[in-house]
Amino acid sequence: MLKLALALVTAVSEAAFTGGMRLLAKENPNIAVQIFNVDPVVIHNGANKEAIRNQVELAVRRCGFTITPDAKAGMYVSVGGHSQGSRGYYGHVNVGVLLGAQVGGDDAAIHVFDSGAMFSGPPGTAGKQLRELLAQLLDEFCNDYLRTRDEVWGKAGRP
Repeated sequence: MLKLALALVTAVSEAAFTGGMRLLAKENPNIAVQIFNVDPVVIHNGANKEAIRNQVELAVRRCGFTITPDAKAGMYVSVGGHSQGSRGYYGHVNVGVLLGAQVGGDDAAIHVFDSGAMFSGPPGTAGKQLRELLAQLLDEFCNDYLRTRDEVWGKAGRP
């Protein structure tokens, strides 16, 4: 019997967060990382919360960020899942970035980036699928950030 794994990547329109990404590029490259809502079904099927944290932190460091808990920018990763018993599982992963800012004297959270993916497969395969999808989502964020940073900074370097 052939067991298939399904992965579907969904992305929010690039234009939706262009302004937020430009604001992030103008800030010091510090970011806080939050990993939450890692569903026990996904963990039971091979995922690991610490491995997720390590993968995310390595990716944002490679992208030029310093990870600090009190940064104005925050990346969040959420992983949900549902068991299909002996047939396996299905789940989703979402990566988002918010930037704290003052708008008209009020505190605001500006959406900088938001992208997610759905996945499913036979028992025990969630870890591998999740790592691959998370790598794609983190690459998407880093590529968007670096492209925007280079546009904002220009040839003269950091503003």
